[in-house]
Amino acid sequence: MPSVAGVVTSNRIMERRLLEWRVPRSRLHVIPLGVDTAVFIPPSGAERAAARRAFGVPEGSVCVGSFQKDGEGWGSGLDPKWIKGPDVFVDAVARLARELPVFVLLTGPARGYVKGRLDALRIVNAHRQLDDYRAIVSAYHALDVYLITSREEGGPLALVEGMATKVPVVATSVGMVPEVLRHGENGMMTASEDSSALADCAARVLTDDALWRRIVDRAHEDVRQFDWKLLARRHLDEVYIPLLKELGR
Repeated sequence: MPSVAGVVTSNRIMERRLLEWRVPRSRLHVIPLGVDTAVFIPPSGAERAAARRAFGVPEGSVCVGSFQKDGEGWGSGLDPKWIKGPDVFVDAVARLARELPVFVLLTGPARGYVKGRLDALRIVNAHRQLDDYRAIVSAYHALDVYLITSREEGGPLALVEGMATKVPVVATSVGMVPEVLRHGENGMMTASEDSSALADCAARVLTDDALWRRIVDRAHEDVRQFDWKLLARRHLDEVYIPLLKELGR
């Protein structure tokens, strides 16, 4: 790859794939996605209550979050992006709703497929299109659990955003997840496409106060290493400074 100075990927799964595609190891850097831990912070009790009111979470409900783009294009999103696992998400939520009073909070564009299926199943939900990305922090503050149901991921950012805001994350083993989550310790992890396991893990977290507390506290501690200030320094030290030296600058 004589024309490529360097390739940065966020996880080891993709690193292995890039090596198989003959990207030289000397040109390859693994640096995870990060989060601004000064912005993504846990809510106070009053902030949590205000967020749940603002997003219309019914009293007594458990609020399940999904903040992503999982439809094709930038329109209604009725055609799903299967790689994001929107079908798995709905199946997992439907299973969870058999046991608990579920309310689903969606953000992000092109969510029509998920919303349509939730409506058809009569699972109460709300979709909010946020004009300012920073408003997503208050959306996390309204949650009881966040589900990542993707078949493939680069990150996702929601993994570290949830950890930073003390929302327990239940995720498929994709992208950065296997390197960040320790099952039952700082999150819950399942195989891809296993909606039953996702629902079971979410139910465990939502009904076991000790497990919930252990996960959110340890995740909040662990996420410090993914602060963007630290990762920006890694990009400088591991990618850009060596490249500038190579170029003689």
